[in-house]
Amino acid sequence: LDEYLDGRGNVEIGRDRQDTRRVRVILNRNGRFTIRNEDGWRVEFNGSWREDRDGVISLFVDSIPGRSNASGNGTLRLEGGSDRISSVELSGRANGEYFSLSVRR
Repeated sequence: LDEYLDGRGNVEIGRDRQDTRRVRVILNRNGRFTIRNEDGWRVEFNGSWREDRDGVISLFVDSIPGRSNASGNGTLRLEGGSDRISSVELSGRANGEYFSLSVRR
C-alpha cells in the first residue's frame, strides 16, 4: 500500500504542532511502514505494522529520523472492503517528548 491521505488533522512533537491536510502512508510487504507528513513541516514516522482484522491495521512506531528513543503505537483504518485509507492515528514519545499524528479523510 502506498497512498496519500488527504483530509484534516494535526502533527505534534513536543511543543511543535501543525495542522496538516496530507500524509503519505507506505505499508511494505516486509511488515514495515513509513508515514510522512506532506503538508508544510516534514516529519516521518517509521515502524512495523500488522493487520488485526478487516480494515484495521495496528502500527508500532520505532523511529523518527532526527529523534532518539522513539516508541509509540497507532491505528490505520481502511474504508469498508477497500485499500483506501480513512484515517491514521499515532502517539508516543521520542527524545522524552510526546508526539502524535492524527489525520482523517
